[in-house]
Amino acid sequence: MQLRAKAQSGQPDHDRVLLYPKDNILTKPQFLALKPEAERLGELITFDPELQRRAMELGFGVATPAGSTKSARLYDFLREQGLPAPEIAADDSTTPLPDNPVLEEMIKTVGDCP
Repeated sequence: MQLRAKAQSGQPDHDRVLLYPKDNILTKPQFLALKPEAERLGELITFDPELQRRAMELGFGVATPAGSTKSARLYDFLREQGLPAPEIAADDSTTPLPDNPVLEEMIKTVGDCP
């Protein structure tokens, strides 16, 4: 959605926010080739740079080299496209507070909730 907005207007959509789950939440879908010909599809999903790029365009984290997080490549891709990417935090137990004007606006908005 953000890539489309940027392509159409030259800027990301500032009225929406990209949300991503934490890196330590992992799902491991399994691909099982039931025929020898299907093994080629597994290779493409795992190693083809164009398929991986398309997956990132759709917002998916992709397989990464050993020792890195799945989101690192996605976040690098977002930055290359001029889109905001979440910060990779070393501490999952804390969240930095926003700047004071943003925090005040959040408090006002939440305070008006029924």
